[in-house]
Order: sequence, then C-alpha cells, then structure tokens
Amino acid sequence: MCFSILVINIYGQKFYYGENGEKIYLKENKNLVLVKKDSKTLKSFGSNIKYELDDYLVIDKTTTTLKSLNENDSETYMLEAEDGTLQAETSTVIIKPKQNTSYKSILKLIETVYPVIEVDSLGSNGDIYFVRFNTENCIEISNAIWKTGLVVFSSPSFLMLEKTHNHLFYTQWALQNNGWTYSPSVPGIDIRAVEAWGISRGNNIKVAVIDDGVQLDHPDLQANIYMPANFAGGVSSGDGNPSAGNTHGTACAGIIAAVDNSIGMIGVAPDCKIIPIRDAYETSENSVRVTTSEIKVRALNYAWNTAKADVISCSWGGGSVDSAHGNELAKASTQGRGGKGCIIFFASGNDDEASIINPSTNANVLSIGAIGKCGQRVGTDACDYVGWGSNYGTGLALVAPGIDNITTNINSNYWSFGGTSAATPHVAGVAALVLSINPNLTKSEVVRILIDNARKLEGYTFNASGWNNEVGYGLVDAYASCLAATKLSISGNDYVCGEGLYSISNPLNLPVTSVSFSIINYSGMRPAMSQQSSISTRISSYEGQASQSFTLVARPRLSSGVYLEFTKQVYIESKLRYSGTWSQQTCLFYNVQHPAVSGTLSSTQSSYFLHQGCLATINFTNIEVGQPMRLSTYGAIPDYWNYNANTRTLLLRLPYGSGGIPYTFVSGPEGGCGERSITFFSVSNNGNLKNAIVEKKEVGIKEVKVYNLSGVLVYSNKQEMEKFNIYNTNLSNGVYIVVMNNGSEILTDKVLLKR
Repeated sequence: MCFSILVINIYGQKFYYGENGEKIYLKENKNLVLVKKDSKTLKSFGSNIKYELDDYLVIDKTTTTLKSLNENDSETYMLEAEDGTLQAETSTVIIKPKQNTSYKSILKLIETVYPVIEVDSLGSNGDIYFVRFNTENCIEISNAIWKTGLVVFSSPSFLMLEKTHNHLFYTQWALQNNGWTYSPSVPGIDIRAVEAWGISRGNNIKVAVIDDGVQLDHPDLQANIYMPANFAGGVSSGDGNPSAGNTHGTACAGIIAAVDNSIGMIGVAPDCKIIPIRDAYETSENSVRVTTSEIKVRALNYAWNTAKADVISCSWGGGSVDSAHGNELAKASTQGRGGKGCIIFFASGNDDEASIINPSTNANVLSIGAIGKCGQRVGTDACDYVGWGSNYGTGLALVAPGIDNITTNINSNYWSFGGTSAATPHVAGVAALVLSINPNLTKSEVVRILIDNARKLEGYTFNASGWNNEVGYGLVDAYASCLAATKLSISGNDYVCGEGLYSISNPLNLPVTSVSFSIINYSGMRPAMSQQSSISTRISSYEGQASQSFTLVARPRLSSGVYLEFTKQVYIESKLRYSGTWSQQTCLFYNVQHPAVSGTLSSTQSSYFLHQGCLATINFTNIEVGQPMRLSTYGAIPDYWNYNANTRTLLLRLPYGSGGIPYTFVSGPEGGCGERSITFFSVSNNGNLKNAIVEKKEVGIKEVKVYNLSGVLVYSNKQEMEKFNIYNTNLSNGVYIVVMNNGSEILTDKVLLKR
C-alpha cells in the first residue's frame, strides 16, 4: 500500500525572510509526519494519528514505523515555530510588491522554475497577493521572491496547528491582555506570563496555598497537587479538601498552578506543585473566615518545615497582630528552603483604605494590592465598576490583576474571581517561575528581582526608590523577572575605544546554543560588528567615525528554541586623528620623475599615499610638543624616517617596491583613546593586480584591513581565518589594498574587485 507525502524531505532548520530581511527559523519535528488524508491513510495509521485535519493527517512516528509508506516516498516533517506552534508548508506565498512594481513582473522572473497556478489579491487596494504554485514548497519559493528585491515582503503561507491552550485561557486577561477579551481594557496591562513561559513554567517548585481548602480532584489541579493537609477540621477526609461551598482556596490554587491540559484555564506557573493546606473554613455566606491562631501557626509550620514549600501564598488577613504567627513567619522567611528562606505573600485587603491589613504588614512578607484592566488601583479604575477598593499605603510591595480573573472553582467548575485575594496568587506564581530558573536564589534575592523588574504604571509618580503609595513598586512582571533570574547579561565595557569584545555572561550555565547581536539607536555611521563566536561579537568604529552612543542587542537562543533578549548601552569613542599638512618634494627615482605633491591632514582620514623614493615632510599641529612618535609594529620599516618632537615634524622616505605596504606611525598612550596613528602607502603599482581571494593557509590570517586608493579604511575584520575573499564584503567595484596580519608578519596585496 502506498501513500503520497506532500513535500520533499527537509533536513535541519529552515528559514524564511521577514519584512526587514531577518531570518525567521523553523525547526523540524521529526516525530510528526504530514500525510494526505483519505480512506486508506485513515485505516492504515489509525491510532497513530495525532491530529486529524480536513485534508491531512499528522502521524506520530514514535508510535509507528510508517511501514505502510512506500520506501520511495519521502517523509514530510512538521515544522515548529519559536513558540512551539506546529506548521507545514503549502503551495501558497503571500507577497506585497514594492511601490510601482507589478506582481506580474515579479512572478515572471521565477515562473519558469515555479509555475503559478492562481493569483488572488486582498482588499480594494490589491497590494497584497496570494500566489498559488504547483508545488507545496512555499519556503523555497518565498525566499526566491524575496531575493528579487522587488517586494516589501514575501511570506510563506503555512498550514498552522495553532495552540488552543485551554478554552478559558483567552479570558485570562491577567496573563495576556489583548484589549478585546474584556472591554474597556488597556492592551498590555498584564503580568506578561505568556512571554515568561518560554523561559520557565515553574518546574520543581512547590507553592503552599494556605486557605479554606482546595478541590484535590479538580481536573485542572489534580496533576499538580502535592502533600495536601487539613488543620481546620470539619472534613471527613481530612486531606485539605474544602467544606461544601468553600471556594476561595480552590480559586487561588488555580491562578497559581492550573495545569496546561487543554481542559480549562492555565495557572501562572502551570508546572509547579501546589501544597493545599486547609487552615480555615468559611461560613455558609462565604464571607467570614473561621480559624484560630494555633491552626494558623500549625498550617504555616507544615508549609515550610514539613512539606518544604518554596513559596507561600495567603489571600486573607485582618485582626490584631498575632505574635505566634509572626514568629512562624520569621522562621519560614529565614529557615525555610534550607536556610535560603521561603517567599511569602499576603493580600493587602479590600477595604479601599490607606493602610494594608495584617499579616501583610509583617516585615517578612510581601503585601500585594490589586489593579484593574486599565492599569489603575482597584477602586479608582474607571474600567472596573466594583464596590470595593484595594488597600494601599506604607508596606505595599507590588500589585497584580484583581478583577474578573477566571479560575478554578469547586465541583470541577470555573468562575470569575477578584480582590487582592486574586492578585496575591499571581505574584506567588511569578515567584515560582523565578525560583524554577535558579532555585539557589535567597528569599531577599527573589524579592529584589520582583521589585526591581516591576512595571511602573502610567498615571502614578514613583519616588527615588521606585515606590508609589497606591501601587507599591508597580505591576509584577513575570517575563522581566524571569530574564533577571537567568543572570544572563551582556559582558563588555560600557565605554569602547576603537573596538571592544562583547559576549553573553552565563553564570548559571543555562543551555544557550547561540547568540545573535545587533546594533540599534545609533546616530550617524553604524559601528562595525563582526561575530567572533557563537556567543560573542566584536564592535569597532570606522576610520574617522564620530564618537557616539548606541544600544547593543543580544538574543540568546536556549536549547528549547526560545529566544531571550538583552540590551546594553555602549559609548564608542573613535581614535583621534592628526591635523596638519604634508608635502613631498620632486625627485627622480629608478628612472621615474615624481612630481611634488602636498595636502592637508584630515580629521576623517588616517591613511595617505606618497611616491616611492621622495622625501616627505609631515607637520603636525595637534600633537603635544615634546611628545615622541614611534613606528608601529603593525607595518613595515621605511627607507628613512625621523621625528622632531620639538618642531612636531616627521621626515619620511618610502623604499622601492613598497606598493601596498603600510608604514604606520603612532603617538600617545598605547591602545588608549588618546592614541593617534597615521599610515602611509606608496602610490606605485607593483606588477599585476592580485586575485580577489587572498589565501595564507600555512600561517592563518588573524586580522584583515582593506583600504581604498584614497587611503581610507573601508573594511576591517579581526576574526581568524584561512582565506579572505573580498567578494564576501559589501564593497563596491574598484581597486583596494588588502593588509593582513598573521601575528608575526604583515602581508599585503592590491586587489581588483569586479563583480
């Protein structure tokens, strides 16, 4: 029995070009194969079908050998996007031609290789076209169209198996606020949990929920339940399940750790474990929490000392200060987690008062307030009309979403949950994400990460320490906190003189496979950048380039395929140039009469051309009197030279046969920004021009510099290589001088670049 696979074999990663020319990578999932759906394939693969689509089947190779496929048929692997979405190629490419370019002229360039079947346009303007070809190879075709240079973009049209997550996920504005799930609402007012999941999902972290119990067999919680306990009594099972009608603890647990299982909703840290600890029960009206000091202390001790919780979430409070409970809080904060300290959160209260409630006033805990969907403290937010307000004032640490939070409910249901009771478990979940990345962080380090990376909400003024009376240090930010927890950073100097090396510092040895670097926010000429290794890059200024600041962007790629992003502000200082004049007398040298020449030393130029055999005089005006000048080791020794430090005059004569050889003089502190250099070349042509590929395999090339015939440095590269090909640069056609340094000698050639 033979079944056709849709596309040709794909090996390794594939990429296509984004609108700005960036490469967008997809990786193969070699466990999933796409086949055409018909009665034969349905029957043949049966239980091995992972997804049944309208026209195709996605087959799980881990459960079948695919023997029913003909050996001559090639397998079509599913592709995975950066966020894990499954995709497959189709026969359609979406293009937008550049202005005054017709789509027909573009397609004419490729139609002999890729025959077009159908073209359809989008919208009344007709500037976007859906082009269908006779082969399902849209990545290759899209790239071919992009390379014509005639399109704004050329995008493959993929078959996409987008993640549906959980059917209530799209109502969870706190995790990802798109602005339309609830109205009114401000897009982006959320804790950025979805972005954070690319870094951490809370694995191996335990969060204690001390409350009125948690439904242990809730389909969205059961898989994450760990060591439940009951200290409140009144439940026959005694295992932490709530009394009938008690919903509070189940709601809090869902916000923290509801399982990502496509059933209902998702918790902030969906892979962490919940320790349900029942320390109270609610009255039938669900308005009064009944407990004792003893029960609270026992419950707290069980959390940190017995169940070994990492994080403790308590969405309740009120009453007088309880010293015994406060003492246990101090123990949990200092002795928990093997002495690193538990991170403890309490709700600030829902009384709309300018004081937070106990125990959130305790110095060993973080008090959490609530904001609404427009980013304002609940009680003042015009987006949310509620009859309560989030407590604020001295001691308030952070805020989190506290309105219309869809979460788990008893009886395996779901409901909308609010208050500072809802805000608190959001922050507890973020703490779990942070600790999952680096479980060795101390309590104070976790607190500092959460506070330092909180988002400053618009409309509020923050003091010098970053705190505000109504929203504390701001809205908890899961993504920024997780980035900080990785301890990844760009290493390298803030101030660069001439050039500098930058790399990713990775003290936790996270699985970083590669790093891409880019430069943004620069003024004038863009600094030069050359990748040195998979995790480092070298940045340098061009000859005569003005000093400037810029932003260096690093995007480390984790082994999971997730990309992170870090930035660093860098100031680059170009090396100083000489000012003054130069002249060369006329002379007869090897039967060649050279005319007299002269010129001015330019602040934008550091290389000059002289005749061989004629004495040149260089008068400097911006070098200190008495400061010596030296011959650089990066260059050759001239036939004659002498520098008078008192008159600031250099006498120089280049030898016969010196065409293309650099003669460099330097003054000032070696390697510093105060160092100046000037280079001289002979204008004479020594024989024929060389091939544009310069090869020195026996010694290796450590540095390459390319000058144009005006003496301007137009290209440099300090990456070690065996062969230099000028065609691999962006230089235009012309004659250039290539100067190579192999560590022990200088190698030069004049080359002709003609594309």
